[in-house]
Amino acid sequence: MTKNNQYEESWRLYKTHSAFFEYDFDYYYQFSKDKKTLEAFAGYGRLTNYLYLKGISLQANELSPDLVEFINLPSSQVHVGNFLDFDSQ
Repeated sequence: MTKNNQYEESWRLYKTHSAFFEYDFDYYYQFSKDKKTLEAFAGYGRLTNYLYLKGISLQANELSPDLVEFINLPSSQVHVGNFLDFDSQ
């Protein structure tokens, strides 16, 4: 298995096992309420999509372009690339 395939497989497994986790949603909602928020390492949008539906003003950053297709934010609010290079301007 190549390194790239290992990465894809790990994300597939993570999504499968975490898709229904909701234990942290309220915590992050309370933390983000009434604030502009950036979710770094957004993955496939498990938390991002929830916060967006709850009306949180946010942007998301994810390294993998394959994962951002699952993030349900306007494209101007989704940033693909290394978080260390992120610029919200």
